[in-house]
Amino acid sequence: MQCTSCSFCTVTCPVMNVLLTDASSPRGRVQIAYGLYTGELEVDESATQRLYECTTCGMCDHTCPSGVHIVDVIKAARKVVYPEHAVEKQRTFADNITEKEHTYGELKEPIWAFTGHAPKERSEIAYFMGCKITAETGHKQGIAAVNILDRLGVDFTTLNEVCCGAPLMYIGVSEDRIRKQMEKNINEIRKRGVKKVLFSCPSCYYMFEKVYPKYTDVSDIEFQHIVEFLDGKLSPDEFEAGTEPITYHDPCHLGRTFNIYEEPRNLIKLIPDADYAEMEHNRENSLCCGAGGSLALYEPSLTKKMADRRVAEAGERTVVSACPNCVGNFSKHTNAMSIEELLWTKLKG
Repeated sequence: MQCTSCSFCTVTCPVMNVLLTDASSPRGRVQIAYGLYTGELEVDESATQRLYECTTCGMCDHTCPSGVHIVDVIKAARKVVYPEHAVEKQRTFADNITEKEHTYGELKEPIWAFTGHAPKERSEIAYFMGCKITAETGHKQGIAAVNILDRLGVDFTTLNEVCCGAPLMYIGVSEDRIRKQMEKNINEIRKRGVKKVLFSCPSCYYMFEKVYPKYTDVSDIEFQHIVEFLDGKLSPDEFEAGTEPITYHDPCHLGRTFNIYEEPRNLIKLIPDADYAEMEHNRENSLCCGAGGSLALYEPSLTKKMADRRVAEAGERTVVSACPNCVGNFSKHTNAMSIEELLWTKLKG
C-alpha cells in the first residue's frame, strides 16, 4: 500500500527496459502481488510469469522514493505461485539443493577437492566457495582465490559446505527447506571453530549476513566478501604491469546491498598500467547481468537480452566482476573473468 505508482522504478528497471510492458515493471509486480494477497487475482501462468520475470537486482529498491522494499514483496509473492506454476528447471534446481545439497546435483568429488585445499580440523577463517564456484564452470575463480589466500599466508580452511539456500529463497521454496541448509552450514562452521567467513559469491554473502541472522544467532561470526578482505593486503610492486582492455561490472548484491564499490576497483588499480575503463552504468547504477533471481532458469532468453545490453556497454573490453554468477553469464557472450583470476594471473611469480 506504500507504493504510489510513481514509475521511478519503471524507468530504472533493467527488465522493464527490455520487455517494455508495465506489468513487467516493479510497480506492476507489486500490484500483482497485492492482487494475489487480497484474492482479487488468481494464481495463474500470467501472474507467475510477471513475478519470475525479475532478477531481484534491487535497482527498484534503490530508486523508490517511498521506501518500498519491492524485492521483498516479490520474494513473498513467489512463495504463493511455487511450485504449481514454476517451470521444471526451477523445481529440479530446488530439489537438487535439498536432496543432493548442491544446485547442480551429484558432485563427482568433495566440494573442495578441485582447490587441493582440504578442510582443516580447526581454523578461525573459512573460505565459503558456493555452488557456482564448485561447479566446473567456476573452478578458476575458486582456485585463484585459494592461491591468493595461500600466498598471503592466511591460515584458513575450506568447508564441507552445502548450498547457502539463496536459490531456494529466490524461487519461492518454503522456509523450512531453506532453514535446513542454514543449519548444515552453521554446524560445519562452528565445528571448525571459524570466527570469520570469506565469500566470493555476493549471494552467499547476502544470505549469511542478512538472512541467516533472522533464523539463528550468528552474532559471534563475521562475514566478509573476499574483495573487502584483500583490499589493503597487496601492493603494486607485487604485480606485473599492463592488462588487456578491461572493465569492471558491479554485482547487484555486492553494490546496492553492501555498498562495496571501491574495494574491487582498488584491487584492479594495483596492477601498474592496467588498461581499465568504466562502463556507462557503474556503481549504484550498474545494470544487472540478467542471471539473478532464478530468471536464468525461468526465461533464459530474457537473461541473454539483459546480458547483451551490458556486454554492449563493455565493448571490446574483458568484463571483470566479483560475482561468479555474473562471470558465468557474461562468459557465454563475451570475454569475462573474476577479479580473483585477474589478480592471480598478474601477481609476479
